[in-house]
Amino acid sequence: MKRARSCIWTLLPAILFLFLTFGHVQAIGVQPLVFELDLKPGDIAPFEIIAGADDTQEIVDVTLFSIAQERDGSLVFPEESDNPALGWVRLDSTQVLIPPGEQRPIKGEVHVPLDAAGTYVVAVMVEPQSEETVGQITLRVRYAIRMVINVDRPGLRPELVVDSLSVEKDETGLPYARAVLRNTSNLLYPLAAEMTIRDDKRALLERVVFGNQEETLGETPSMDVYPGSELWLDAPITRPLFPGTYELRLFLRYADGRQKVHTEQLTVAAGDFAYAADDLYITLEPEVLSAAMHLGGADSQVLQITNNSNEAITVSLSGQDIAPEYPRSIFSNLTVALRTPEAMEIAPRRSGRAVFVVQAPREGVSGGYYGYVTATAYSPEGEYLGEKTVELHGLVGEIQYSAEILSVVVTEGEPLLLSAVVENSGDAHITPRGIVYLKDLASGEIMRSIQLELQEGVDHILPGQAGYLMADGWQVQPGEYVAEIHVLQDSEEIGFAEETVLVPQIQEEER
Repeated sequence: MKRARSCIWTLLPAILFLFLTFGHVQAIGVQPLVFELDLKPGDIAPFEIIAGADDTQEIVDVTLFSIAQERDGSLVFPEESDNPALGWVRLDSTQVLIPPGEQRPIKGEVHVPLDAAGTYVVAVMVEPQSEETVGQITLRVRYAIRMVINVDRPGLRPELVVDSLSVEKDETGLPYARAVLRNTSNLLYPLAAEMTIRDDKRALLERVVFGNQEETLGETPSMDVYPGSELWLDAPITRPLFPGTYELRLFLRYADGRQKVHTEQLTVAAGDFAYAADDLYITLEPEVLSAAMHLGGADSQVLQITNNSNEAITVSLSGQDIAPEYPRSIFSNLTVALRTPEAMEIAPRRSGRAVFVVQAPREGVSGGYYGYVTATAYSPEGEYLGEKTVELHGLVGEIQYSAEILSVVVTEGEPLLLSAVVENSGDAHITPRGIVYLKDLASGEIMRSIQLELQEGVDHILPGQAGYLMADGWQVQPGEYVAEIHVLQDSEEIGFAEETVLVPQIQEEER
């Protein structure tokens, strides 16, 4: 199965094994760092890795390792493994001589047996023999190139099991969410996970996202889940959990369109968690800076920064992309200028203003462009106090909206929950809503109409990203139905799909 998104939680594709990280290290260039082979049982497929030397001759050793996934999602390279694919890969040579300033191929073949099925991952380890000594330290580099072998066979299905969903306590006494998952299939697939916390009045307390938020602000990050892996996904809970009962609901998107929902109850007693005093030093308004302009035009936006503390602070401003190489980056496609200082001192309980000017090129492309502005607070002595982030939007010219419905499921519970994964395939952010008509499988008669709303805690979906449209509090007879789904932006229909869904029988609790 091909992976549509890059790995976020696993290690880098090229693993650099360094005994020390300072000084110059003589190394080689290797491409690609990750590659996939889509094969069938009995296939024989060649592969080639290009290695290049700098200004000195290099001799590189080539070996094969298995790759295993740890509970935290990181990758390790065990020397002993039962990975059958190690026997399929045949290298033309285990040693390659590379002249100075030149490139040489590392070639081989993959021989897939007739009984193979699923995803197999092998590390081609490329290790230069050259070393460099810094003082009494010897430095060497190894490159682990990941070879992902996808063997297609009828009947293969990605499977995901939720073993547990809980709130744990860290070493400081603060809570964090933990989801324990298992990939019980023989397929590698991408996974995105998030959780909502609701109080006993069903008010949303917090949306918890599992993954690296520094790299992918605003979107649920995706990671690769290796066949047979068990993952412990942890994420901090930032809102206080006061004594009471809460609902934990885990939302999982995996294998490019599949989804799973899992719910647990949490009871918090007084003293369960050790909360510190309020340390929210700054407040930013508005939460979204939205500039609108025509091609060649410009617009300005003002960010108000409030110092909530009783001491003077210094606030510095910086910009970040939505994600690495995000195609609709406001910083790469438009010009963003800060008309006020990048760092400002704000008196206690006072506010400062930052003015941004966004300009579109005359020869640019219409649509929405996006990024983030982060305000970081420091004490007068330079101590880091905290930071806040707001979105920065640039809407240029005419906007085209469209959405794709990836999957629809009905989850057992009281009441029933219907959720649809919607991907923004247009060129600007959307705040979608939807309507679902549940139709009789045989006659096509509409049995129920259900209004869908964007999941709480999410205001919009950026281009190329996905979110949930959900509805609960409805009932219908158990059975199979045809779900006719319409996705709307304001009054405009931007997406449509029909899928067969199963409404489960509600299981009564034993008394």
